[in-house]
Amino acid sequence: MFIGADNVLFSYMGRLDKSEENSYTFYYAGSMALIKCSGKSFAVRVRNHHLHSVPQIGFVIDGVVKKADLPYDDAIHDITLCDNLDDAMHEIIIYKSHGAHNYFDFFGIICDDNAKLEKCVLPERKIEWYGDSVSVGEVCEAEDCCAAHDPEGHNGRFDNSWYSFAMQTARLLNSQIHNIAQGGIALRDNTGYYDSGKVGLETVYNKTCYLPHIGYTEWDFSKYIPDVVVIAIGQNDTHNEFGDDFDIENPEYRKIWKNAYLDFLKNLRSHYPDAYFVLCTTVLMHSIEWDKAIDEVKEKSGDSKIYRIYFSRNGKATPGHPRISEQTEMARELAQFIQASGMTCCEK
Repeated sequence: MFIGADNVLFSYMGRLDKSEENSYTFYYAGSMALIKCSGKSFAVRVRNHHLHSVPQIGFVIDGVVKKADLPYDDAIHDITLCDNLDDAMHEIIIYKSHGAHNYFDFFGIICDDNAKLEKCVLPERKIEWYGDSVSVGEVCEAEDCCAAHDPEGHNGRFDNSWYSFAMQTARLLNSQIHNIAQGGIALRDNTGYYDSGKVGLETVYNKTCYLPHIGYTEWDFSKYIPDVVVIAIGQNDTHNEFGDDFDIENPEYRKIWKNAYLDFLKNLRSHYPDAYFVLCTTVLMHSIEWDKAIDEVKEKSGDSKIYRIYFSRNGKATPGHPRISEQTEMARELAQFIQASGMTCCEK
């Protein structure tokens, strides 16, 4: 039996595009579809658009997290997720496990004949998140490389947004999340690594489709009003694809970067006048001067609802991407911080 993506019993999280009839397009890592369904076997109907690396799709059935390989062509395929479950009611989550390695159109699921369906009720609390590869969960499954550089030739095999500290924090707080994160991205355009260092968060923060070679589509901020906005950037901002890297200790550039950050905060505040903002970097090694600059941004903003967190091993835990255990460490600290600060999304 086929259950179409537009069935009212599906619940969704993330910035999804409904431009094509009877399907949703998943662009951002961590975007997901949820449903409860009875039966022994399930498949997902998708059309994958391969861009680079190994394309995969994530799924969770009754709390068990797995990934499946996706085809490289642009045809519609039915991908078997499982075929030997107990004949009972199951919670099924289909999610985008990678960043801009691919994007896919979700058409629905195939389940046993006469299956019973129930809706997954989403939490009332809402988080929005802006970040880079750490927030995407890149290379996090390479657990043998904790506190070490990334394994060579991984080609995306160890990426999994489910275990990113963004997604883990949301689950710890029983919150919805829109994870607006992409590997290599920096705050400013012509900075960082995304799209060969041409495109920054200041361009794509307000986009549904954020892939420049596909064509941007605008996001309607009224569709999702978060209680808390987390901004986890600053790791890639030193890199300049077109010349010498930027020096945050240079007073002139420090002023440029801080003003860009302030403008970004003002733009978000115009959409979310009542939200709490949390500013952070991560445990991935970087210069403390970026953190000091963020401190100065917070101070200059004069916004009493902007908070700042330093993780216990901020900027010094690992030279490679944080692994699942290191992502979990950050998620627990951040969730505790948000709870202790009394932010709206944590009120019982």
